[in-house]
Amino acid sequence: MKKFAVGLLILIGFASTVSAIEALPRGQLQLQATYFDPAIGDDARWALAMPNNFVGVTAVENLTSSTLMGHWQVGIDPLSTDADVVLKPQLAFLSWRQGIVNLWGGRLPSLERVYLEESYSGHLSLQNKGLVASQFYDPSELKAVRLDATSGDYLVFTGQWIIDENSQDLAWSAATAIQAPEGSLSLTYRKNGDTAALWGSHVSWQSGNVVLSGVWVYQEELLGWDMEARFLSQGVESFVGFSQDDNKQNRWSIGVHQILSSAVTNYSEIVRWSQSKQWQWTTGFQIKF
Repeated sequence: MKKFAVGLLILIGFASTVSAIEALPRGQLQLQATYFDPAIGDDARWALAMPNNFVGVTAVENLTSSTLMGHWQVGIDPLSTDADVVLKPQLAFLSWRQGIVNLWGGRLPSLERVYLEESYSGHLSLQNKGLVASQFYDPSELKAVRLDATSGDYLVFTGQWIIDENSQDLAWSAATAIQAPEGSLSLTYRKNGDTAALWGSHVSWQSGNVVLSGVWVYQEELLGWDMEARFLSQGVESFVGFSQDDNKQNRWSIGVHQILSSAVTNYSEIVRWSQSKQWQWTTGFQIKF
């Protein structure tokens, strides 16, 4: 199956009519300051960080009746003191789309990342949008092949397989999503060998300027879940959120995101963990290009 997928991608690239390739840089830079209570480290109250940064490039080739796309992306940590971890590979893949079918191959985002995390607004100050559920899945998968099939503008079905010649067990996942003007619903399923299946779901609903959304992850029992209410008003988004992990640890959060432009966001967020009585306040800027 691995040879078939690779051969198909090569055949598509050489057999199609070639035209000018459009290459676009992609990236995100973020700088934030955080106040902690109680203090961390050597009684430190403040910390400066640049989380969630990445750079990459996307190349798109419009063929006669299809589209070929390549994407490469690495995470960066400009404030890191360890030169070995300044750059971290994140994504590298080719994608071919024709009609209702889209074929992907390479280092791909996991389906939980695509259908649960990317659909959730969440935090800007925390990794993986602050999702408690994100600790139960990997953000990307190596040697992965993915197939999407769409039905109109509202429904998509996806399957993803990891082609590992060193493993006898085939790891695979599947997902489906329904998108409507009033909201969306996503469901993911992951099976790896003899381990119990991992289920995930995302639900969002919008009424006027209010958006309610939630993410749940289940594996024989509820592992973790996140919910938030977001209020939209003339370039300003405010939210209230609640999360609970598999140890029944609760986390409350509130925040304000000021959309200064299509590329720049100023944010301020407060997060409090109920059991440990710890809280933190973070403010910063995020720039996308």
